[in-house]
Amino acid sequence: NVQRSLAMLTPRDVLIVPDLGEITAVDFSMGEKAIAQGALAVRSMLPTLAKLAVHDAEYASHVRERIRQPLPERVDELRIVGNSSVSRALIEAAFPGIVGKPFDAATVDRDIAWLIGRGDFERVDARLLNENGRGVLLVRVTEKPWGPHMFRFGLGLSTDFAGQGQFRLVANHTQRWLNSLGAEWRNEVQIGRDLRLTTELYQPLNASETLFVTAGAEGRRRVGEVSVALGSGAMSRPIAVYGSDEVRASAELGVAFGRYGELRLGPLFERVTIRPRVGPLQLPSFRGINQSGLRATLAIDQRDSATFAHHGYRLEASLQRAITDMSADDAFWASRVAADAAFTVGELTLDLHLRHERVTGRSQRDFPQYELGGFLQLSGLRPGELRGDRASLMRVMGLRRIGQIPGFASGVYLGGSFELGNATSAEERFDRRKLVRAGSAFVGLDTAIGPLYLGYGRADRSRESFYLFLGKP
Repeated sequence: NVQRSLAMLTPRDVLIVPDLGEITAVDFSMGEKAIAQGALAVRSMLPTLAKLAVHDAEYASHVRERIRQPLPERVDELRIVGNSSVSRALIEAAFPGIVGKPFDAATVDRDIAWLIGRGDFERVDARLLNENGRGVLLVRVTEKPWGPHMFRFGLGLSTDFAGQGQFRLVANHTQRWLNSLGAEWRNEVQIGRDLRLTTELYQPLNASETLFVTAGAEGRRRVGEVSVALGSGAMSRPIAVYGSDEVRASAELGVAFGRYGELRLGPLFERVTIRPRVGPLQLPSFRGINQSGLRATLAIDQRDSATFAHHGYRLEASLQRAITDMSADDAFWASRVAADAAFTVGELTLDLHLRHERVTGRSQRDFPQYELGGFLQLSGLRPGELRGDRASLMRVMGLRRIGQIPGFASGVYLGGSFELGNATSAEERFDRRKLVRAGSAFVGLDTAIGPLYLGYGRADRSRESFYLFLGKP
């Protein structure tokens, strides 16, 4: 659309291009800076604009005409123009309860930001008009021309500069607007140390998407190392490597809490096969373990960034009950709770993370459910060095933005962390003396391909590692 508009310019037109730097179309909090840059660009064009000036009397007449039609104080009608694939009902649902109430520019700005964040639109504008004394909020949308198929790619790389390295390549495809209610088909492929293929059909049951159903399937192959505790309390080098093949199918009913998050509940059908890949010949295998049952998940996300957040919080919780009447081998419980909170004081940002995961009631196996270790997951330890059916982690991270690298990184950060946690068997009693203390210092870059870290981590008993990490830890 921008290129088409530029192509329509004639010698009579004046093009003003402010230097917005890192400011994007959704950086509403940087409005004052954008206005200042716009004013600077206009002043540089004053000689050209002076040629288009009108006489004082003509301008005064124009002002009087505008005064005769003051902007209304109330919104009597919401008018949507410019949509084709995206339903009008969904756009209207983005401005809840606005009709019949006084006009509030801040509320409209937040509604527009949420609508743009959905990913359907290239541009969204809103104007309040006076039509014969009635307040009309005109919302003009410009849909992205490359839909309804959306593709995203992600890359993760890490090394500890001591022979341990991993990579992860992720490709995501979403086909949007399969019907008027906004059904979507979501697919994701991951290759690397872990392999994963997922597909999900998402179907809203109303225009506001407050109620929805999903049906999905997942295939995953994971690799896990098994170590033993040494007399010093440290963990040995891996004595065995297991592979886990997991197949899942699910159907869920979901409720969305406006723009805060969602709750899902439904049956889960899961089978897991675990085999030794490296280790003594007598290591056992576990074939066709059935873990089917019911699962509930809760996700609430109000953070201002998925990478280097400055404000906001996030809460994730899941509870799975394996049920023998659904052919599960063990009637166990699996639970997970994770919470993050970021806040900024002056130039310093503190980011807090708490996580607890636990499986109870299932028979013991040599391939525990959860793992800890690696950058910001008990820095200094090997990735996955600690494994168990119960894992806990607390992390306090400090960040300070020191600049940017134009064209590469929108932010450069100096940071450090303090971490405390451990992974044990579910039956083992909690002992704070066994908690592992760790910390890190790093430089982080917020790049277009994901966060990039160069850091150093150190844990108890002088275990240490250097890290180069691309992606989210």
